[in-house]
Order: sequence, then structure tokens, then C-alpha cells
Amino acid sequence: MPTGHRSRRRTAARVAALIDEVEPHLRTADALRLSALRDDLDSTLRVALVGRVNSGKSTLLNALVGQRVAPTNETECTRVVTWYRFGAPARIEVVGLDGSSSTIGLHRGLPDDLGRPPDEIDHAVAYLPSATLRDYELIDTPGLAGTNSTSSVATRRALGDSSAARTMVAADVKVFLSDGAPRSDELTFLKEIGAGRVDTLALLSHADAFGQGALFSSADPIELAGRHAVTLHRRLAHVAGAVVPVSGLLAETVLTGRLTEDDARALHRLASVDDEELIGLLSGDDPSDDNGANVGRLLERVGEYGIMYGRRHSHSGAAKLGQWLTERSGLAAVRTEILSRFLHRSDVLKARRVFAELRRLASDSPNRAEIHSILEAAQMEPELHGLRELQALELMLQWDPEHRLVTTLDRLTLAADDASKLELGADTDQPTVAEAAKVACVRAHQERMTAVSAAEREAWTVLERSYQLIFTAALRSSVGG
Repeated sequence: MPTGHRSRRRTAARVAALIDEVEPHLRTADALRLSALRDDLDSTLRVALVGRVNSGKSTLLNALVGQRVAPTNETECTRVVTWYRFGAPARIEVVGLDGSSSTIGLHRGLPDDLGRPPDEIDHAVAYLPSATLRDYELIDTPGLAGTNSTSSVATRRALGDSSAARTMVAADVKVFLSDGAPRSDELTFLKEIGAGRVDTLALLSHADAFGQGALFSSADPIELAGRHAVTLHRRLAHVAGAVVPVSGLLAETVLTGRLTEDDARALHRLASVDDEELIGLLSGDDPSDDNGANVGRLLERVGEYGIMYGRRHSHSGAAKLGQWLTERSGLAAVRTEILSRFLHRSDVLKARRVFAELRRLASDSPNRAEIHSILEAAQMEPELHGLRELQALELMLQWDPEHRLVTTLDRLTLAADDASKLELGADTDQPTVAEAAKVACVRAHQERMTAVSAAEREAWTVLERSYQLIFTAALRSSVGG
């Protein structure tokens, strides 16, 4: 079993034992909530897609699961939080606010009618046999609207807002979609739900239409979006771990099987059309050109960008064209960020949420002092040191998002093995890892003595302990070998 997987199992086991230890100090009424927390420790990572209406959440979800199942038009389903989980046969379970549930067969996509009004639904669970859903669950949330709307309240329940009563376990990770710089109300919302660098990814959606779009921009919109994402990330360093440009439309069309050889041939017929003439054609009302290319159909599938830029990649057929469209969509980068940035630290993210929930429950218990004492002691244990690393990272982000320790702590919490945490090759032998950890530990101790802020001092204290643990593990492994 890989080291990282063993570590995740140990963390989950320790947190489960901690729940058992705390339970006698809580109210009997909290038993169901504690049971849900235990079950969540063994569940896959939960990734919620959040953003305004028409920000591209459902289109991106369809691309990720490889099936056009989430509605991309305005239906009642768009007002309901929907969880997508691996399972067969395909079906949707509708859970009411009253706790009752009903099951509906799922054929091509979610039905418009879920059997009850949206304001009576807590959430829905769609089961699909998608490989992606084996790694992590996806949560499609309604578009952000007024703070008191049914949609916003449902979204807040899914994201763990303590002010919104909920029956479901909250998401572990937030993926926030915006077509430019987030608006002030969006930033306020992200702050309210506790979004931060350790559990949030920002996507610059509709990258294929960025700026002036494909028709009127002198540069490739996706290239422009990529440069803007770098600038935006500096502004959002405290809110998101990364900012990635993405075109859900391009990815959805290819990965859900909508792109056909007829589409590639129709696009190829436009390859020799002058740019000015093509712009006029795409800006007009006629859905077909003189050569028989169905422009209306192409616009629906690949948009203006896919036509303007993709026609030069259409001569070899749908397979090659689809490969190019997928590359330009940015979906691979989204997948990589989810897997590397969040899946590796999923155990710590879940443990972090359990700790937060236990503290919340403790506030209503007469034994709150005992509970807090148990939690504080547990965080000092090696199995839960990852929590201290995340807390140190969050402190540094609040103090100085551009401090070099942010990069160090980020790498430490994301690395899949101890060698990578020390910036060594994955195949580095254990004696070398032990020596590097020893040197890093001494340096962390020295830096701690001259720290200029409480956040920096805590960061170096945590790093010193991190390197001690790496040294001990590597030394034990060397002796054992």
C-alpha cells in the first residue's frame, strides 16, 4: 500500500476514534450528526461547483462525468443542489426537507420535474456509472442569487453554512466559477462559506469568449484568459489555491460524444473562408453558409472560438479535432488541480471539517471545556499533524499571502511523499531523506527564534515538527530496511 494511502487511513482512523471520545460529552440529540461525520470519513472527496447563474457549472460537470446529465437550461433542477455519485443503475434520489425520499429513473439527463417543489427539497443525489465519480463526488449548486432565495439557501446548506439548517454532510472542496474578476458580492459569499487557499479552486470560465471574444479580438481569447488568470491569482491568493481558465463548452462537446464527423467536415468547409466573411456569417441570422456548413449547429457545439480557430484543425477528422478542442478547453488542468491539490490532502480536509463541526456542537454542551481540551490534545498527535500544517498555512495567508513560507507550507501539505516535501526526487533513498529532514529541522528551529510575527513563528514551529516527523519515519524505514 502506498505511503500516502496508509497515512490517510491512519488519519481517518484517529479522527473516528476522536469522535467516539468526544461523544459522551455531547448531547444525545447530536448522535445522528456524529454518525454522519463518521460515515463521511470513509467517503470519497466531495467537490462543489459554485458560481452565478450561467457561469458554466453544469456544463463543466457534464464534461467531467462524460455525460450530458446536468441541465444547462433554466429548469427546476437548477434550483436544487444535486450530488453526483458513482453508482448503477443510473437513478436520482430526491431528499425532502422533511427527511422523506423518492427515487426516479435516470435516462439521458435529470428530469425537469423532481416530483415536488424545489423549496421542499433538501437535495438530490444522482447516481451514475462514471469513472470520475470513483475518485470524487461532484455537487452542482444553484446559481448564486439573493441571500434569501431558495437557490442561495440550498447552496449554503451544501457548503456547510452553519446558519442554514442542513441534513447533508457539507462539501470538502469548492470550485468557484467566474467569467472575470469576482464581483464584491461573490467575494463576500466566498468569505461567508469559509473559502480559502487550502480548499478552493477558482476557474476563469468561458475562457473561449474572454475579452472581446473570438470574432473581434486580435489575440487568442484562451491565451488572454491564461494571462489574466495569473494576475487574478495574485489578487485571490487568500481565497483560492489556483486560478485556471476553462471552456466547459469545448470540453463538454467532445467528452459527451456530441462532436461528430459531420461536424468536422462542416467545420473544414469553413477553413478557406476569409476571416471577415466568416465574422459576417457568424454575426448574421442565417444558420448555414453557401457551402452547406450548418453554422447554427457548430455554434451550439463549439461556439465562435471553435469555429474561428478550430477550422484549421478539422482536416483530419473528428478525432484530431476533438483532441485539439479538449486541449484548448483547459479541462486537463482542472482535473490535475482537483487531484493534486485536494485529493492528496483529502484526509486532512475531512479531519479539518470534523474538528470545526465538533467545536460547533461543543458550543451547545455544558462540557465544552472538556471537549476543547480533547481536541487540542489530539491535534498535537503525529496522525493529525497535517491539521496544524493547514492552520499554519492559513495564518500565513492572512498575514502575508506572498511570503515564502506560504509556498513551503503549500508544498508540504500537497506532496504525495516525504521526499517531495523536501524537494527531493520521489526515488530518493531513505538515509538521504533523513539527512535532508534533519538539516531542514535545524534551520526551522533557527528561523523560529528570529521570527518577526506570531504567524511566522507558528509556521516555523509547525515546520520544525513536520521535519522531525519526516526524519523519524525515514530513520525508522532505513533501520527496518
